[in-house]
Amino acid sequence: MSWVNILKRQRTLGEYHPNLPSPHGKETYYHGTDAKNIESIRRDGLLPRVADKGKGVFVTTNLETALSYAGSNPAIFAIREGANILNPVKRDGNIGFHFSSVIPPEYLTLLTDEQVNQIRENIYYDWE
Repeated sequence: MSWVNILKRQRTLGEYHPNLPSPHGKETYYHGTDAKNIESIRRDGLLPRVADKGKGVFVTTNLETALSYAGSNPAIFAIREGANILNPVKRDGNIGFHFSSVIPPEYLTLLTDEQVNQIRENIYYDWE
């Protein structure tokens, strides 16, 4: 398999890397969840759930906000701009959005633990 095919496969199957473009566009939104949900999300996508704000998939344009919803064992999924065909609705000012339907796995990328830890460090340093 050539490097071109490997890179094509990698960018399409959900590994997050800012320098690997995807046919589904760049990462636009973020969704924080518990890491125990990683495999089911990779398999089924992000499914609408009932929450205090209604039923849907709630996402944000702010990484720190996504991390705040992820709990003590965080995983953050980035959602590619191609998911905009699902017509997200803006909520909570300029950073919150709501999808009423499933966001399929091909629009998702999982941030690495290292990237999540960098977000945590940035939050910590902002409070100092």
